[in-house]
Amino acid sequence: MKSIIWLILSFCTFSFQTLAEDAHINGALDSSININVITDNQLKQHVPDIRLQSTPPDGSTVARIYCDNNNFNGFSLTFVSDQLGRLVFFKNNEYPAVKKDGHHISYSLDLLRGETGRLGIDMPPEIERMGFTLFNPFVIYFNDNDLEATDQAELILKMHTVKKASLFHGTFQDTITVTITDL
Repeated sequence: MKSIIWLILSFCTFSFQTLAEDAHINGALDSSININVITDNQLKQHVPDIRLQSTPPDGSTVARIYCDNNNFNGFSLTFVSDQLGRLVFFKNNEYPAVKKDGHHISYSLDLLRGETGRLGIDMPPEIERMGFTLFNPFVIYFNDNDLEATDQAELILKMHTVKKASLFHGTFQDTITVTITDL
């Protein structure tokens, strides 16, 4: 009789072990996507007269962009120009109704990595972010080799112009809108 009871107790012990459940531990982190664009217009310092001088070979800084993104698929930046990628004559708070050759100068842009913040992915290849124009919206994808979240990554937008002697005297401007999108 003693041996029968022992078998029953042993069976109960093993039965309780098979009824154990796993403890599931999880946490959640909200998606974070943010962009801050700061005008840093050095064009006038580098090129006092765009009629007589072109920008330096490395271009002239026009903005600094700070990005946050914690999506493992990366993000994209879309650049849109109000004046189709041209600096346009601006007088009395308006652009000319009819744009003549002396009313505008075309430009191209480069996007470079700044010195501050953490960019958790590789910069796109140069061919995808250097020398682009804004005749149409331009999208740059940051989705190569995602390693960690991007936090306050500084990107620098540089402008290139080629001197144009036929420009009228006055102020020339454009507005570039930069949008960040989760991929």
